[in-house]
Amino acid sequence: MKLLANGFWQTAFGIRLWIITIAASWGTAFAFIKIIRASGFGPFSIAAGRSSVTAILFALFLVAIRHSFSKDGKSLRHMAFLGVFNGLLPNILIASAMQDLATAPAGLIQASVPIIVALCAHFMFQKERLDITQTIGVLIGFAGVIFVIGPAEIVAGRASLTGSLLMLGSAACYAANTLYLRSQKPDDALSITLGAQIVSAIGAWILLTIFESHHALHFDGTVVTSFLGLALIATLLPSLLYFHLVKQVEASRASLVQYLLPLFTAIYGVWLLHEPLQANVFWGGLAILAGMSLATRMKVKKAHDR
Repeated sequence: MKLLANGFWQTAFGIRLWIITIAASWGTAFAFIKIIRASGFGPFSIAAGRSSVTAILFALFLVAIRHSFSKDGKSLRHMAFLGVFNGLLPNILIASAMQDLATAPAGLIQASVPIIVALCAHFMFQKERLDITQTIGVLIGFAGVIFVIGPAEIVAGRASLTGSLLMLGSAACYAANTLYLRSQKPDDALSITLGAQIVSAIGAWILLTIFESHHALHFDGTVVTSFLGLALIATLLPSLLYFHLVKQVEASRASLVQYLLPLFTAIYGVWLLHEPLQANVFWGGLAILAGMSLATRMKVKKAHDR
C-alpha cells in the first residue's frame, strides 16, 4: 500500500478522488447481493461466501508480495472487532435487507453513516462536539431516513420496513467501524484486513451451519461472477482504501464516502437491475444529504484548514 503514501493522495484533490473510488466500489455491493439473493442464497450463505472468497484471494495476494503478518495481541483485537462490525454483522444485515428492499433506498439509508458518526463522535471526542447547526443537520438527516423508509411503511409494518431497519443496523455497524479505526489507528492494514475477513468468515459459516445447512445452493456463471465482484470490487478494494483514509482524516470527513454511495447505488440499481426510483426515496435522499452536509460541514472545513 505504498502507493497511498504518495503525496498526491494527501492533497485535497487526491482525497476527493480517493473518496469517489471507495464509493463507486462499495456501491456495487447492493446490486451483487440482490443478484445472488435472487438465485436462492440466504443471508448467512452470502455472508459466508463474501468473507471466504475475499479472505482466500487476499491471502494469496499477501503471500505473493511476501507480507509479514502481525500476530500481536493488539492486532488480534483489531481483527476481532472489525471482523464483527465491518464484516459479519453488516454482511448478514445487508443480505437480509436486500430480500425486501430496492438498492436505491438501501444505499440512502446506509448513507446515514456520517450522521450516526457525527452524533456518536459528539460524545466520544472532545474536538468533535456538535454545535446547533450540526445538531439540526443530524435531525434533518434522520427525518430523511424516515421519509425514505416511508411513513406508510412504518404504520403498516410491511416487509420493506424490516429491510429498512436491517439496513439502518448495518449503517450503525459501519459507523462503529469508522469511530473505532479513528480512535485506535491500527498500523498493519493488510494483516488486520485479512484477519477481519477470516473472523467474519468463521462466524458466518457457524451461523450458516446452524440456520441454513438445509438449503440447496446452485452455482452458475452469474452467481460465481457476482460473488467474485462482491469480494473484490465491493469488499476488498474499498475496505483497504477506507482503512487508510480514516488514518489520514478525521472520522466525520472519512465518512463523507457515504455522500456519493447513494448516487452510485442508484445508478447500479437502475442500470443493472432496472429498478424505478420512487418520489419518497428522491426527496428523503435530498434530506439525508442536506443533513449530512450540515452535520459535518464545520468538521470538513477544519480538515481543509489544517
